[in-house]
Amino acid sequence: MKTRKIGLLGGTFNPIHNGHLMLAEHAYSVYGLDEVWIMPSGVSYQKKADQVLPAIQRIEMIRLAIQGNPHLQLCEIETARAGNTYTSDTLEQLHNDMPDAEFYFILGADNLYGIEKWKDAERIFMHCSILAAGRDHIEIDKLTAQAEYLRQKYQAKITLMQTPNIDLSSEMIRDYIAHGTSVRYLLQDEVIAYIEQHHLFRG
Repeated sequence: MKTRKIGLLGGTFNPIHNGHLMLAEHAYSVYGLDEVWIMPSGVSYQKKADQVLPAIQRIEMIRLAIQGNPHLQLCEIETARAGNTYTSDTLEQLHNDMPDAEFYFILGADNLYGIEKWKDAERIFMHCSILAAGRDHIEIDKLTAQAEYLRQKYQAKITLMQTPNIDLSSEMIRDYIAHGTSVRYLLQDEVIAYIEQHHLFRG
């Protein structure tokens, strides 16, 4: 039986934007994944709660953004969990629930420099492969060295992805909206309509 290969793209998605979608699509297409799960965080210990929309609204924007794409799926495992959200707990739960699946955790390559400080980092490396997307501001030699360091120390499975550089962030988009700047082509039209309908990110 063919092993199911599942990509996991986590984040607050406050809001989800086209950079997220392009990254998910690229990982799916290039690395032979069966599907990519968009996985919004519940209570992130790294973000202030008053800066993040309620999960129900972030989830609805994800639904709108990925509708019509059969290999992008919404995963609510973290928003359904009470208390702080930790990647290590999520991966362990998924591994226990789906022991025959291979999980590929998709993240920005700059996270490779701080991932050792995440809760139970060794469990993260144990239960998934890492697909790390680079950005123009990261020096490739230093990034390659950091990836090799993590491979040696944790037996981590890390692939440095060559992705289109889309310099988008949810923070930038929130700032644009707050100042009345157009976000057309940065978000899916359905997400823009939802934001406008609910008067989100107006400051």
